[in-house]
Amino acid sequence: MNHYIYQPLIYDNQIRILTLMPGYDRDAIEGTLDFKRLRSRVASKTRRHKVWTNNEASRAYDALSYAWGDPEQVEEILVDGKKLGTARNLHTALLRLRHPKERRRLWIDAICINQSDNHERSHQVSMMQKIYSAAASVVVWLGDPTSDVAPTLDMILEYNNDKRRRTILSYKHDALSGLRKLFQETWWRRIWIVQEVVAARALVIVLGRTTFPWFCLRRVCSAIIRLEFSRGALAPLLRSCGFQKFRDLDSFRAAGAMPVMHLLRSTRDYHATDPRDKLYALLGMTSDLSTQDLAPDYNRPVRKVFQDLVHFMAVRQGSLDLICLGQCLGPDQSQSWLPSWQAEAGIKPFGRKVRSYQAARDTQAVIDMSQFPRTLIAEGIIADAVAILGGSFTIAHECASTILRWYHLSTRAKTCSYGDFLEVIGAGVDSPRRGRFEPFLQHPGKARPKVIQKRYNAINRTAMGRRFFTTKNERIGLCPAEVQMNDKIVVLKGCQAPIIIRARQDHWVIVGEAYVVGMMSGEVLSGPESESYRPIMIPLK
Repeated sequence: MNHYIYQPLIYDNQIRILTLMPGYDRDAIEGTLDFKRLRSRVASKTRRHKVWTNNEASRAYDALSYAWGDPEQVEEILVDGKKLGTARNLHTALLRLRHPKERRRLWIDAICINQSDNHERSHQVSMMQKIYSAAASVVVWLGDPTSDVAPTLDMILEYNNDKRRRTILSYKHDALSGLRKLFQETWWRRIWIVQEVVAARALVIVLGRTTFPWFCLRRVCSAIIRLEFSRGALAPLLRSCGFQKFRDLDSFRAAGAMPVMHLLRSTRDYHATDPRDKLYALLGMTSDLSTQDLAPDYNRPVRKVFQDLVHFMAVRQGSLDLICLGQCLGPDQSQSWLPSWQAEAGIKPFGRKVRSYQAARDTQAVIDMSQFPRTLIAEGIIADAVAILGGSFTIAHECASTILRWYHLSTRAKTCSYGDFLEVIGAGVDSPRRGRFEPFLQHPGKARPKVIQKRYNAINRTAMGRRFFTTKNERIGLCPAEVQMNDKIVVLKGCQAPIIIRARQDHWVIVGEAYVVGMMSGEVLSGPESESYRPIMIPLK
């Protein structure tokens, strides 16, 4: 039997739809692919609950959101009578989603896009927001449930059908522990799920043969959050990666379009098989960047894609904030200013509330593009240098002892106040209250370390992978663990966080962003001290 050969798409607004033929478990999976043209006007958030006419309903489709899984594990299906290889996880999803007696229309990226044609793939990716928002519903496939997740599914359904709304703690422990297992599914870490969830008119979650709306899971999670605030009984679940991702997705869905920098920061630790998708997966959601500005192009090398993004934001938006998202110095230091998405982030970027930092105030980036992209030459002020470094915050259970050592180091800076220290360990966003920490810092032998452990989540967001430091001008701050003594602290025009740089022969390399008390509100560029500084052009490689 021959393998399936894709027929080319003709129109710019055209997609393929898989019609999945009815069948039972042991039947081979069969379907047909036909073309569909999307309307130029796609349903907005206010039209999510549109009522379909009979004709529209017959042509409607559901869009699948799933994790591809191991590409080496392939199962074959029949499309128009020809063989087409699919990943095993998708094959299982088709078995579960197939109706026994009715056809089902689905849009599935791995089947409906010719993945071997980069031109088509690029164009279809630019339409992703339209594809998912035009679907009758987005089906989230989380795989077949394991035995320890089965009680959780029962709990979700029972809780949503219980008019008395029993407390979450009244359910058995294995149901709650299974919820944590559910949030460990690979799906929660995919970068593409952000746009797929945000664009959806309706969201349906499927585990094996169990189906329930997204809001059912939201109700359970909301009850857990309320319970945690009142009793603190479910901290391990709330700290789980998937639970945090669920909350992120719900907030993204409510917010709609957002600035690209906010999205890039917020999704820094999501997974992408292709690093270019770290950007392409977000283009349909951005308020200040579109596919017309930077069209997806899978023929363009990864480095070029992100050089284009830095160039666009610097020239068109006057912003250099993107350079804060790069990895700290690693084996490849040829372009330290270029964000690296090849590996998972070592440390989380500072403050998701990007506008809370105003080191550059309202200045626009001033750049010399004559040597770009080999060198990024930007105007800024070298305002200070690293003098003393504290130990790195790397082990969670040593949180209390690390903070205490940092506090003792901060007292060496004569101009540093107790309030300044609290500001630093929270990076100005998650700073703890004075009354919570003062007993521990002033009398560590009498206060219990639990005082700090209760603030673990907030401190972990900002301090993990970083170290405390003092500067030659008696400032204090947080910086990446890779920083060395005498590294310089620079404020670049158009960049809202100070950057730590290191001298090389004829240029500088970026070590990473820093939080520095006395620099975060524009003091260097426009404050009382600004007259003592002289802006210079700084070549960054």
